[in-house]
Amino acid sequence: MFSYLTAICVFLIMLVPPAWAGVQLRRRLLSGWTGAPALVVDVVLWAAQIIVVPELLGAFDLFRRATVAVALAAAGGGIGWLAGRSPGGAPAGAGVRGVGNAGLEQDVRESASRVETVLAAGIGLLFCLPWAAYLTANWQFGIFTYDSLSYHLPFAARWVQTGSTWRVQQVAPGLTSSYNPGSAEIVHALGMLAFRNDLVSPVVNVLWLGLVAAAAWSIGRPFGRGPHCMALALLVADCPLMLATQPGGALNDLMLVALTLAAVAIFLEGRDRRPAAIPLGLALGLAAGTKLDAFGAVAVIFVGAIALAPGHERGGVAARLFLATPLAGGYFYLRNLVAVDNPLPGIPGHLFPPVKAPVDTAYGQTIFQYLDKLSVIRGWLLPGLRTDFGTLWPLWLLLCVTGVVGILVSAPSSAHRVAGVAALVTFMTYVVTPTSAGGPPGEPYLFYVNVRYAMASFVLAAVLLPVVPSLRGRRWGYGLLGMTGVLALSDLTSRPSWPSSAGVFDRIGWTATAVLEVVPVLVVLALAWLWIRTQSRERRRALLGVGAAIAGVGVVALGFGVDRRYIPREFTDIPALPAVDRWGGSVAHARIGVVGVAYRLPFLYPFYGPDLSNFVQMVGYLGADHQFVTPATCVVFRTTVNRGHYKYVVFSSDYANKPLPPQDAWLRRAVGAVRVFQSHDSTAYRIDHPLDPFSCPR
Repeated sequence: MFSYLTAICVFLIMLVPPAWAGVQLRRRLLSGWTGAPALVVDVVLWAAQIIVVPELLGAFDLFRRATVAVALAAAGGGIGWLAGRSPGGAPAGAGVRGVGNAGLEQDVRESASRVETVLAAGIGLLFCLPWAAYLTANWQFGIFTYDSLSYHLPFAARWVQTGSTWRVQQVAPGLTSSYNPGSAEIVHALGMLAFRNDLVSPVVNVLWLGLVAAAAWSIGRPFGRGPHCMALALLVADCPLMLATQPGGALNDLMLVALTLAAVAIFLEGRDRRPAAIPLGLALGLAAGTKLDAFGAVAVIFVGAIALAPGHERGGVAARLFLATPLAGGYFYLRNLVAVDNPLPGIPGHLFPPVKAPVDTAYGQTIFQYLDKLSVIRGWLLPGLRTDFGTLWPLWLLLCVTGVVGILVSAPSSAHRVAGVAALVTFMTYVVTPTSAGGPPGEPYLFYVNVRYAMASFVLAAVLLPVVPSLRGRRWGYGLLGMTGVLALSDLTSRPSWPSSAGVFDRIGWTATAVLEVVPVLVVLALAWLWIRTQSRERRRALLGVGAAIAGVGVVALGFGVDRRYIPREFTDIPALPAVDRWGGSVAHARIGVVGVAYRLPFLYPFYGPDLSNFVQMVGYLGADHQFVTPATCVVFRTTVNRGHYKYVVFSSDYANKPLPPQDAWLRRAVGAVRVFQSHDSTAYRIDHPLDPFSCPR
């Protein structure tokens, strides 16, 4: 209990001062901003601090529990104190007329009806059900999404173990995943620093889902379309594909959507004011530092903010954007440039030296390559869309297309037209992105799951639909909410929307699931009813306080139960995990080397153990063109194992029921290596003493 309460205190020290600083800085820069736009800026300023400060500490091997906590507290306290000493920058009322100063010539501010607000809130609450089910499943058994276990969480765990965010961790031979930007993983690593496990990771994406809702509301608020934009954003962000991958996991797609939408919201609210350029640049940088898929939207909004700024403010806006954007998002690209002379190893081109990745090359097909192949479209792409968006997927696409076309043809301002261009460009870059139709030539079996790459463009397109001038009538509003409700119900009846697709829902425990799903919804509904019934500002503040207190007590109590009961046996009882991963979850305080090929590797993260006490590493070295290779001779392999000081070495075959890699035979015949695990496609050896490289079989 004491260690858990200590971890909570450390975590609060990491998070609360930066949050206070974000509010103070926003009041200093944009004192006239209120409501949803102010909340969006607060979250962006807070996120920038808790991501950038630990990144910089990690560059000097200082990503440690004490140093990160002290640095974040000092940075937050210092920024908040300095911001609080100065008067506000933006005049009162800025951002109230139209959409900030985004080009509207008259006041178009409208209000949504109470019925529309309640309907939108009801649609949002519907998605609490599968989210609660996934959270319960992940806390009881461990996170079980593929990319989370393959590289997202291994990145975070390695930073916690070594204190360095600068060194590149190889996670899969033949892939460039090791060089992906890691802003999202920094947030997970903060939780690991505080609690010494991944207790916090399943709820991280809940934060980003909230930012999606706030940013969408901010975009529609001036037109009385806040509820409609929020409902559509949650609908797309919680489509069957996203529900099957984002709740309770460590994937970064939802974070990318949230930050992209936040950048657009800030851009539309006050894109021509120099102070607003700082949070705008930070939002753009954080999006770019999360995932490469954001580059299209980031570039369009970046250029649009400068181009549409008044002449006398253009220089100041440009200077702030050029400072804030790379500060928030350039760290990992700089690391890659120093490590392999290429900031974007995953993007083909001739500007930088290539990083050889045979698997990426073999599986890196794009959608553009298949646009003229009807058999592939019928056999793979259309069924993939049905899986991702349900049986009503044509209606989904119609909503998004109508949003983009409508805003480009009849935008309420030039800034909104730029936002439409951003959605379109982001989708176009997705079409030519490697692995958007991943798989062998003619068999893009990874298409359906990699539609995630386009999710930012889909959400932005849907959010822009309600603000199209010709669709802003009251009847259109109710029609949009009705259609959104139908699509939401269609989502919730889709199999991927529930954790039963992972084979664990029937083992979660219905009592725990019901408590997590029903009780929070009832509490929220009760507080919302009281909020609507009262008009007193003091009483509403009291309700917010009561809600925050209930949430805080509930989270602390739930976290204690999960930390004590489930974390110690994490990953040991997930049916979907390979048996060798379940074995790895039972090992503690050991160095583990892993040998295999991409897409057939055992998941790396379970080998770290529930307490993150194992040091896990791919066995190999960087060869020509910075390609990570596994030693191809027995002498070199045994020497590499000795240098790694591994207690265990794990092997995985290329495909199920296929022979293990040849390195397995070199270890099986070695004196000092004892086989401790074997399945149809994996083996594990305990290394009792250094191997003799000169006794290799000839």
